[in-house]
Order: sequence, then structure tokens, then C-alpha cells
Amino acid sequence: MRAWVPAEEATHVLYVHDGQNLFDPEAPFTGWHLDEVAPPAMLLIGIDNSGLGRMDEYTHVPDDLGDGPIGGEGDAYAAFIGDVVRPLVQDRYGEPAVIGTMGSSLGGLISLHVALLDPDTYSFAASL
Repeated sequence: MRAWVPAEEATHVLYVHDGQNLFDPEAPFTGWHLDEVAPPAMLLIGIDNSGLGRMDEYTHVPDDLGDGPIGGEGDAYAAFIGDVVRPLVQDRYGEPAVIGTMGSSLGGLISLHVALLDPDTYSFAASL
């Protein structure tokens, strides 16, 4: 997990998937530079994927791409965010009332799934 804490009190928090790509200019395709474009009161929480498990973590239904079933662990990943990541953030930084989730590609897919599983928690989702 990676955090970018705004200089002013956070009014929003954004949980972003593929966290290893958010701030590091050495990340694939020079990274997202999310810290450079986020609104000034946005707390950014980057959740790294586990590399080989990305397809499993970021999809909510299994699929067969020719080598047998893969994917479908999105509910468990959403539970990990709710049961592990968010409590850590709450304890360390506090958690603003406006909560969002965002990702790109499979990260975008899981962002929508996470928000749909818990619409009372997530105010918005961005799927890029």
C-alpha cells in the first residue's frame, strides 16, 4: 500500500488499484503521476497488485483463456480492501466521508465491482 497525503485536510479519499504505478516515474509507461493531478484535498491510497495474481484479484468472474480457469477472486479482493486496507487507512490518516475507487484496465473493472458491491460506502468509481 502507498499513500499520498495532501498538505491540507483531506475531504476525499481515492483507493487506486495497481498502486505501484501511481507515483513512481520509473513505473511502466512512466507511471500515472497521480499526485501531480489530484485535487488538493484528495488522499490517495495506492493498493499494489500482487503481480501474477492480478487477473485473479481484479476480475469478479472466472474465465478460461485456453489454459484452464483463471480469475474470479474480485469479491475476496473487495473484502480485503474493506477489512484490511480501509481500517489501516482509518487508523493512520483518518478517512474522509467521500470515498472513491479508481483503476485502469482490469483495475478499472475491479473499481466498478468494488463500488457496486458496497454502494453505501463508495461515492464514486472511475474506470479508465
